[in-house]
Amino acid sequence: MTSGQKICLLLVLIVTCVLPAFANNPPQPDGVFSVLLIFPAVLIGMRLTAVLPDPKTRKRRLLIGLVLGFCFILTLAGTEIGLIGLLAILVYGIARSIQIVRRGQGWKSCLIGTIVLLWVVFAVGNYYASIVSAHPSVGLDEALAVQRLRILSTAEGNFANGGSPSEPVYGTIADLVERRLIESSLRSGQVKMGYRLGEIVEAPTRQYLFYAIPVQIQSSAPRWLWLLPGASLLSVLRGHEEERFTGVRSFGVDETGVIRYATRTGEGPVTREEFMRWEKLQ
Repeated sequence: MTSGQKICLLLVLIVTCVLPAFANNPPQPDGVFSVLLIFPAVLIGMRLTAVLPDPKTRKRRLLIGLVLGFCFILTLAGTEIGLIGLLAILVYGIARSIQIVRRGQGWKSCLIGTIVLLWVVFAVGNYYASIVSAHPSVGLDEALAVQRLRILSTAEGNFANGGSPSEPVYGTIADLVERRLIESSLRSGQVKMGYRLGEIVEAPTRQYLFYAIPVQIQSSAPRWLWLLPGASLLSVLRGHEEERFTGVRSFGVDETGVIRYATRTGEGPVTREEFMRWEKLQ
């Protein structure tokens, strides 16, 4: 395989494996990218130290390549299964680093072999950090916010059934907790998974409105940063796991049971007039 073909193969791996990792949660893209870079690091290290690969048959080289490729695909899972593939890649990287030190030509072979080994250890550590770090996706945050509103809407229906069907009386979140219709941890003004929960319960008009609006937690880093190897590891070491993206859309539900959404520009409380202008969630 020529150098141009190797570069093209690396680019194909990046496009087909790393970029779609933005949809995974976890691992983060930088964890996958750092593991992927182990292979070119090993190849460049062997080339600089003039280390020739072990003489193997073509079928054996193809088999090793397929196994390593399969192990890399396993790492995209971001679960215990991914750790199995990561272990195999770790063994491969360590073995090649030792090979560079022992069989490399010139004084720099020890230095280059050490650099490759350090990169392998760094990449594996960064991948692990990308799994254990809490970086929920925007879609997950929004889905959980909608789920909480559905729970509140169902609880209000059960609460109102205790009164007159023609003139239902709705309760606040505190009332729902007191009746044990929702979990006791829910409360108005609560911030959970990047969303602040609010309520408007109007007893005279027998109406209610529950809403969840995204909260800006300090200053979230731009998304492209999570493609840089080491971003997950740095986040864990600095203890800034709370700095993450939250949902973009705001959601609400009223006595009709219809959930509406909108992308707001302000951060203040939601009014009923504003809510009625929101789009209905399909």
